[in-house]
Amino acid sequence: MIELSPNSPIILLDDPCKVICRNEVILKYHEILYNGTVFYLGVCNQIKDHQFRQQNFEHIFNQPDYWHHLEKKKISGFLKKDQLDRLWEWSLSKILIKEGENEFFNNSTTFEFNKIYVESSQNSALRVVHEKSVSSIKELRFLSITHSSSQIFTIVAPNDIGIDCEYIRNISPSLKKKMLPKDHEKSFLKFFNMFFRLSVKDIPIVIWSIKESTLKALNFNNIGEIHNISLLIEDGKIYTTHKMRNLKCINFFTISNQSIFVISIVVENSEK
Repeated sequence: MIELSPNSPIILLDDPCKVICRNEVILKYHEILYNGTVFYLGVCNQIKDHQFRQQNFEHIFNQPDYWHHLEKKKISGFLKKDQLDRLWEWSLSKILIKEGENEFFNNSTTFEFNKIYVESSQNSALRVVHEKSVSSIKELRFLSITHSSSQIFTIVAPNDIGIDCEYIRNISPSLKKKMLPKDHEKSFLKFFNMFFRLSVKDIPIVIWSIKESTLKALNFNNIGEIHNISLLIEDGKIYTTHKMRNLKCINFFTISNQSIFVISIVVENSEK
């Protein structure tokens, strides 16, 4: 089990607690403990081979009761546009959620798998949508997903949570200024370099990823709201807030293979 320390913002994704092979795809799961609460993180690598994707997507798509009826409509549109890459990411997200539910929750959660669907927005972002059912016995779980060119992540938690991953790269000059104001440049660079070797040009995308993860934790669907997220480094911790919400997130991250991965957890405003 990976324990997130209240004294460090770093996640160490070492040996997974479970490894499953489905449809020739390796799924890795981690148990993550924070403040007495356990989260389940699923990770799988993207597979670039087009023929492999085509064959496996067809197999996954033909699974009985595997897809939500709203997804089936969207998938028809994607197939017409020949957007196999998006469909493959969609499929991997579903597999991670499905196998994680079977492995860790034994149907003890409020969601039924065919009432969970992965939705793709106009800007190609993936998000999980759930038709919530009410039960006094079953426990509600929250889902978040993210993907990069190399990996897909899903997380299941008993409270609001968000995740994001980004390939570390240059972003536009105008966006850089918004993510990293000149008067914060030195302090942010010093802080992040306590853990990973980064240059000043890397910091804006790192901050972007932390803020996007926060948006997911706070249930914002409009990426434009990212400019209303404030980031505060205090006592070695990374906090984020939204100017219109009386909520705060604590953030944990790791950097490997030139990518950043972030978990944002909603905490009480009094928690420090």
